[in-house]
Amino acid sequence: MPGTASRKELTAGEKVFLGFAAVLSAINLVDFMFYGWRFLDLVVAVGFALIAYGTYRNGLTGFGRRNDKLVDRTAQYASGIGVAMALGAFVVEHLL
Repeated sequence: MPGTASRKELTAGEKVFLGFAAVLSAINLVDFMFYGWRFLDLVVAVGFALIAYGTYRNGLTGFGRRNDKLVDRTAQYASGIGVAMALGAFVVEHLL
């Protein structure tokens, strides 16, 4: 297809991390929907979903360490925002 750049294939470790992030997102979404409608569960679910998206698009090096020009900047920002959301929700839940 014209205009589409080819992406690198995900390594086995990146696939495991992607699956792990997706499972954590699904678990927190189920917790939100069926066990109390706590806003922090939704924030963590969205955070892990953004991390999974960034990993799918860029691999684990999608946090800005890749040297080639195939890095998706939107996925980089999504990964960063996802990390901030997940960590922020954990901090709010356990320290406040």
